[in-house]
This record gives sequence, C-alpha cells and structure tokens, in this order.
Amino acid sequence: MVVSTRELIERFEFTEASSLSRERTTPPILTAVGSVAGKALESPLLTERFTERGLKPKSIGPCASVKELSSRADWSLALVLSPHKQAVGEMCDVLTPLAKQAGVIDTILRGADGKLYGVNTNISGALQAISSLLGDTKPERCLILGTWMGRTRACGGGVASR
Repeated sequence: MVVSTRELIERFEFTEASSLSRERTTPPILTAVGSVAGKALESPLLTERFTERGLKPKSIGPCASVKELSSRADWSLALVLSPHKQAVGEMCDVLTPLAKQAGVIDTILRGADGKLYGVNTNISGALQAISSLLGDTKPERCLILGTWMGRTRACGGGVASR
C-alpha cells in the first residue's frame, strides 16, 4: 500500500487538540536505529520542531538493530539512520510514493492500527533545496556526488520527480 506524504502527515498530525489527530492524540514516543541513533534523538533541530508544536516527545532511547526495532511496540515514531535505511523497508506495511521510489526510509510512524508507515523525508528536503536553487528551471542533466547511498538516492529521486 502506498499513501501520499500529505495524507500521512494529516493522519499523524502530532498535536494535542488538532482535528487532524485521527491516528495520534498524544506526543510521539521516539526511538531511533542506526550508527548515530543516540545523537539523532538528542538533535536540537528535532527538539525545536516538536517545541514549535507545543509537544514534548518522550524518547525511549535507541534500538541496537532493525530486529529490535521491529520487535518493540513501545514507540510511535522511529528515526532510521545508516546503515538501515533500506533494510527497514521490509518491516513497513505502507510506504509513501517517494520512499517507494527511492527504496530508502528514514522515518517510520506506527499507526493506531498497528501498521508501520515508511517515509523518506530526505527527498522532500532535497526537493526544497533544489527548488530554492533552481526555481522553475528543470535541469537537462544533473550530477550528484555523495558517499552515503541513502542521501545520494534521495537526491536523485528528488531531481527525477521534479
């Protein structure tokens, strides 16, 4: 099953009193998996985004592996970091179109129905950066240099979907 990112955001609006809070009515319970999972959970940017929405998410700490992540049911939002961004796709029940296209998932949301929704936020970020640099101009060719497969694939997906 594939759902749009907009639909997913509406279904998982993490606000205390939002009419869009069909799936969640409480702040998210965070975990992460990957090489810098602990640091990601302490990210000032992440904290700032939740604070802007008046939320205080609870962190249950990082998972040591994808197997541990998939076996735990005590989280509602998981940050996925390298080297697990492709491996977690198999555990997701639903993917956004960009996550499916890139084959890379960097965020997983657990729905009230128990389903796991895989999202690629890197592509959205890449698209915003590309749009701010190029405006409406569509490049004929594009060279993407990178050492991290997930980021490189995400940027490639962002350029291709323009």
